[in-house]
Amino acid sequence: MASAFRPMLAGGGSDYPEVKSYAIEAASTIVFGDLVFFDTADNLVKPCAADPTLILGISLADATLKTIFPNSRIPIAILTPKDKVVMSSSTTPGEAHLTRLYGVEKTGTNWRVDISDTTATRVTVVDYSPHAGDAGQEWFVVRFLAAQLQADSIVT
Repeated sequence: MASAFRPMLAGGGSDYPEVKSYAIEAASTIVFGDLVFFDTADNLVKPCAADPTLILGISLADATLKTIFPNSRIPIAILTPKDKVVMSSSTTPGEAHLTRLYGVEKTGTNWRVDISDTTATRVTVVDYSPHAGDAGQEWFVVRFLAAQLQADSIVT
């Protein structure tokens, strides 16, 4: 069964990513849960396009709410390879997906794991649901690959 929701951070205690505030374009279309990148040409955070080659993190606010934040800078969860993210998919997750590399895709306002994309890979599947008794609550738990993460200093 497919699922549709925006990516969520998975963790607990001190396991959550660092959050920093960034400036965005005046007419930005960023929404909560968007994958975003830092554009070094103008020093603004922008939404990622399909098959993103650079990913800074996940937006924690809609661009339309920027005026409620200091200096109109929205909060971004900065992703590293250790951070776990819960994502939806067009398929029912299972053990056959564990440790596999997949791409990501955007459908509407939701980013999700794209199991049909095994060439432009962006994530590794580290867990999934449903487990026994969780029917109707399908999701993947993934880690983003270091090669695409802007805030990661690992050379791959």
